[in-house]
Amino acid sequence: MSLSSRTARWFALLIAGIALLSVGEAYFMYALSITPVRYPYWLYYLTLEFLPRVVRAGVFLVAGLSLVVLALLRLTRATASRR
Repeated sequence: MSLSSRTARWFALLIAGIALLSVGEAYFMYALSITPVRYPYWLYYLTLEFLPRVVRAGVFLVAGLSLVVLALLRLTRATASRR
């Protein structure tokens, strides 16, 4: 069994896990956002509440995608250098 076939299934599992974590986090954050609780002022800026919801979603999607691409590029480089 080659290195790529051994690692491919684990990367697929990793991606599925990240997706499930993201959905869970989204549900959790939505539940927090509809509760009438006063949050610290810095949370307003951290979650970009001052932007429209569509823009916020785009910012977080681009940031997340950038991190995933960077991690995959570095992972590829690290696994290629081990051969």
